[in-house]
Amino acid sequence: MSIAILVDEGKLEWDKPIKNYIPNFKLYDPYATEHLTIRDILCHRSGLPAHDWSMDDIKLTRKDKVGLLQYLEPNYEMRQKLNSEKQNFSFLKKKGTNPSHNV
Repeated sequence: MSIAILVDEGKLEWDKPIKNYIPNFKLYDPYATEHLTIRDILCHRSGLPAHDWSMDDIKLTRKDKVGLLQYLEPNYEMRQKLNSEKQNFSFLKKKGTNPSHNV
């Protein structure tokens, strides 16, 4: 819900690419890198499989986790299928903060 508050406050937009907020954001798929939005992440439609094991290291910072996303091959093209994508929340989940903070 904190993301919706940031949208209401005009600090984020649902359909603006993540890259606008996190310039170093990169995915395996160049098209998804440039076009993936907050709405896509919250709707689990980035195309990435769960890869839950890849983000289990508690020593990883949000910046580290975002950096690792570029190596995770998608199962589907972006917006083609709903899929559980826990790692996508790793940089959005800090309550009440802009996803670009500390990344």
